[in-house]
Amino acid sequence: MENYDIAVLGGGIAGISAAVHAGELGARVCLIEKGQIGGNVFRRRYKMAMACGVPQGGLLFEGMERRERAISSGWLETINEKKVVFKVGNGSLINNSEIMVRSDGRDEIVKAGKIILATGSVPIQIPSMPFDGETILSPDDVITLREIPANILVVGANKTGCELVTLFNRWGSRVFLCDERSHILSGQDPDIIAALEEEMKKQKIKLLLNRKPVSIYKENGRVDITLDGEIKFTTDKIIIAGLQSANTEALEAVRPGLLLGERKEVLVNDRMESSVPGIYAVGSVTGCSPDPLLSEEGGRIAAKNALGKGRTLNMDHVPTIVYTDPEIASVGCTATNGHYKGFRTVEGCFNSNALDHSIITGEIVGLFKIVADKTTKKVIGMHILGSGASEMISLAALTIKKGLAVSDLAALPCGWPSRFQGVKKAARMCLDRLSGKHSDS
Repeated sequence: MENYDIAVLGGGIAGISAAVHAGELGARVCLIEKGQIGGNVFRRRYKMAMACGVPQGGLLFEGMERRERAISSGWLETINEKKVVFKVGNGSLINNSEIMVRSDGRDEIVKAGKIILATGSVPIQIPSMPFDGETILSPDDVITLREIPANILVVGANKTGCELVTLFNRWGSRVFLCDERSHILSGQDPDIIAALEEEMKKQKIKLLLNRKPVSIYKENGRVDITLDGEIKFTTDKIIIAGLQSANTEALEAVRPGLLLGERKEVLVNDRMESSVPGIYAVGSVTGCSPDPLLSEEGGRIAAKNALGKGRTLNMDHVPTIVYTDPEIASVGCTATNGHYKGFRTVEGCFNSNALDHSIITGEIVGLFKIVADKTTKKVIGMHILGSGASEMISLAALTIKKGLAVSDLAALPCGWPSRFQGVKKAARMCLDRLSGKHSDS
């Protein structure tokens, strides 16, 4: 039996983050993963695919597999540098301090002072449209495709669904996006969502909102589908981008004392502690979306707390990125939900079509929003639609975390021409509103 300070079960982004941060703090760490290190990241390769271009035969998919191996090797190098022991095998909890690891018919027990669960989640099927791996697909099944379908329907206008329709539209498929809600990306800034919906329509992505599937009929490798409202059409593939169910099969031994939610998610507090002493949980096994940024931060917080550092996860400091065309990146409060947290919100907004950078490059679609608290004049939110949004949002997260004022953001130097000018101009608009120079009427 091997003894460690911390054992991490699951080698996705959350597990890697927890193991690496614990290793950096000097802990003896064991990371256990049944497959390739990277976990859900590689099962959600469409994000990598978007960066690789348009497929030509099987070349794109072969190229992605080479990139996967390179990224996996890089992660292995990182955990080795931190002296993390990596074990390949199926891990299952024995109790709150021991994990049974089975590999190639051989069992071994890993003992640890603290255990961090990062076992991820799996897609939930719609009973009327069960996954078949051929025509009715989960997001994870996208990696099995070797041909691009001529027509495809994505059910679910969440982050995953919107990224998938963007990918297949870029690849030349005729794309439909269906959701029973009235707008895509629930919870995002309404003006940014409205702008993205308009851009999707221009890209000939068919938005079928306030609609849900009623029936399907599969024949000759295609699917006849009927939505409520008697909307009927035929498609080659359907991808169900719905809810996820936490992967908790390895936790049976501690199930009696482990509080779970409706979708089997492990319930944790803001310190990532479960209801079982000594067991922490991070990533989508806790019921959050399988988001790399949130998983990475959750892993960091869990590692520190497992070593007695006393940290909490603040969701307002963790950005959300949606890889649509153009991208969406957001962090913190919106102008419409800030009052739930006790803020009096003031918003500055700037349209990127007036940016020097946009005029020069032709990237005219975009929106920058800065949200501030009227009392403290501190930045409490930033929301960006446009090219490069994912690369600008980290600075916004740091601005909020450090409690900087809008004036600090407006005074930051930036190159010319650059997209970041949009952030500065939105900050100046927000300052004007804070000072009463610009009314909301």
